Amino acid sequence: MENIGVASRGIVREVLTRYNYQEWKTLMENYLRGENLWEVEESDSVFDAQRNAKALHIIQLSCAPNILDQIKHFQTSHIAWNHLADVCRSEFKGQLHIRYGVISDNLREHKALYKFVETGDWEGTSSFLRDQPNAIFWAPPSGRTVLHVATIEGHMKIV
Repeated sequence: MENIGVASRGIVREVLTRYNYQEWKTLMENYLRGENLWEVEESDSVFDAQRNAKALHIIQLSCAPNILDQIKHFQTSHIAWNHLADVCRSEFKGQLHIRYGVISDNLREHKALYKFVETGDWEGTSSFLRDQPNAIFWAPPSGRTVLHVATIEGHMKIV
């Protein structure tokens, strides 16, 4: 699970990643409604620059770094919101099968390493690899290496 940045606490439970769009969208919409900013999302005109900037900032704070890279250049929250919806409905939704079962119960070797990587535990990952450096090259029958898992989970530091 992606670490929640201090700034996103109270906005959403988890930052937006490649596999939690539906939950993120629901929580984000509720938050923006509660902050009286939802109508900014529903309009493509910038009728209130300050409210637009606040909504855009909230959305950006609630994205994982790889997702933020996709929207950081947008000038309005409406455009960012719609872009995320388009991308998540096509690219992310089409790849849900990748996310589920990243760590299966029948993984026999290096299960601890895979758990460290899946949860984003850099200390555990680096400690494990210091003791067993060749584990980074091992792949289970699925072919999903720890690099694949780190990428799927959005843990750029581990990648």
